Amino acid sequence: MDAGRPDIGKRLREALARAKTEYQTAKTEYDRLMVYAKDLGNTHPDGATSFRSALRQRNAALMRYNEALVSLTLYNFNRSILENEPPDETGPPR
Repeated sequence: MDAGRPDIGKRLREALARAKTEYQTAKTEYDRLMVYAKDLGNTHPDGATSFRSALRQRNAALMRYNEALVSLTLYNFNRSILENEPPDETGPPR
């Protein structure tokens, strides 16, 4: 790698790790609020508002995570073709 060129793969893996953490946090909050929504019922204004907000945040975080995963996958695939190397086997962070 050229010293002046940033490591795109590294940046994409870091972005994927951040997106995964954001998604896991949003999912945990959504799951937590599901318990309260069941207690309050679907018609209670506080429960419905909280639930919709958590659902939107979870869905947005999942979309960002998916986009980061696709970006890294495409980068690895394209790099393997252009450089005639096998794809990066490190995969997404677990």
